[in-house]
Amino acid sequence: MDKEEMARSLILLNVKQDHHASLHACKTARERWETLAAEFRSQGPAREMNLRSELDQTRMKSNVNIVQYFNRSKLIVWELGVLGVKMADRQHLTALLHGLATKFKLRGTIIASQRDMMVALVLEELRAAES
Repeated sequence: MDKEEMARSLILLNVKQDHHASLHACKTARERWETLAAEFRSQGPAREMNLRSELDQTRMKSNVNIVQYFNRSKLIVWELGVLGVKMADRQHLTALLHGLATKFKLRGTIIASQRDMMVALVLEELRAAES
């Protein structure tokens, strides 16, 4: 079994059976991947709403450090950008501060009152507080 065939099989093994019909016609692993991407990566308003909701509901878990938390939200903002949605830094920051872990809440409240704060500066400040 060559690498291409192994990749095609691996993709098929890791998706629900509902998707098998659309994947069987694909001749390469790349085609299967692109087919899945087309099915799962909607480009319409529904995807935008889901991403905005995901950003607003992102919460920092106790086992996650501040950099991981910020990077997760940056990925969501990047995905919104791919859809053509420009997210203002202040709007992004508001979502981040809202989801901070309890140990950062006081500092988050202080940061929220400062008008000139940007995501990069807040990350730097919270990294210092974390260590």
